[in-house]
Amino acid sequence: FVDFGRRAARPLPATGGVLHITVIREPIERCLSRFYYERDSRGLFPPGTTIDECIDRKHPACRFDTFSAGDSVASGKGWSRERQLREECGSNYLTRWICGHGPDCDAAHGALRSADPEKAARMLAAAARNVGKHGVVGTLDRLGDALRLVSATVPSFFGGARDDEIPCNKCGNGSLAAPRPPPSAANLQMLHNANALDVALYAYAAERFDAHF
Repeated sequence: FVDFGRRAARPLPATGGVLHITVIREPIERCLSRFYYERDSRGLFPPGTTIDECIDRKHPACRFDTFSAGDSVASGKGWSRERQLREECGSNYLTRWICGHGPDCDAAHGALRSADPEKAARMLAAAARNVGKHGVVGTLDRLGDALRLVSATVPSFFGGARDDEIPCNKCGNGSLAAPRPPPSAANLQMLHNANALDVALYAYAAERFDAHF
């Protein structure tokens, strides 16, 4: 977390400011990727388990719509891969991260059904303001474009870099060890509802990236 109120971004680091750059991933795609990573690489679920099966069978790791602040790995109640997955997929993780620890940033650490709508709106607005204080916020699905924008923005650091020189194991279309089917329409809607702030913040950041690029 960066306290932008104390160290606001300036056009170039040479001016004495700090230029903040980040790349974000579409929230639902990030969640699905994390689930299948836990299945295929970590063995958290039996081979072939789909995210629909995990959600529909109410596996504790896939109760994304019931996440609350007390379930966070930062709550002091212990760490586990199950808790990390729930936080990734049901806590408006991106909005919380970018909003930070300000007075408007504790409204929706879980599903919006349990959040005060006005506080949630303030949290989203605070996170959007922090996106605006970054020099570049790119999106993972356009990593090459993000790199080109960064190269143009800070040529002294990134000038001449090519996107084909940067390894990205989340960007390719290589073969997968097991099928990764998308969720059903009902479960997809549940994920959108559980991460409504993240979906809105990502849309704002992607639109801003388009405008800058």
